Amino acid sequence: MHDGTASLGYGFFIPIFFINIGLQAQAAGLIAAPLFTIAIIVIAVLTKIVGGGLGARLGGFNNRSSFQIGVGMVTRGEVALVIAGAGLAAGLVDASLFSILVVVTLATTLVTPPLLRLAFGKQAAADPTSEPVATLAVEGAAD
Repeated sequence: MHDGTASLGYGFFIPIFFINIGLQAQAAGLIAAPLFTIAIIVIAVLTKIVGGGLGARLGGFNNRSSFQIGVGMVTRGEVALVIAGAGLAAGLVDASLFSILVVVTLATTLVTPPLLRLAFGKQAAADPTSEPVATLAVEGAAD
């Protein structure tokens, strides 16, 4: 039963949710505040790297592994969109701020893979046969 409901959710309801969020976004809000949008994207990326990295460091990972975990946490997905959508529906967020939050979610999702390549770059080049997740777990446990 769980497999059937998961398939229905991922195949039908989740795409409808993302379409609905996208239709609510308005480009006029982005055009009015491009610097604010860029600033929020930069703040979002940096706070996720620092917050995720600090949590990993407190959890016993070394500096490099903590940075890699922080970078992996940069992507903001459907949870941010759900919160932004609820704020819009409740009147707590206006349409232009909602549009900015949708762009921040999209930008952080798109920037995460290149940042992860940079974070794992030297490590992956040193041993191309190892998987980054396995290496991360070994490095983190060693400290």
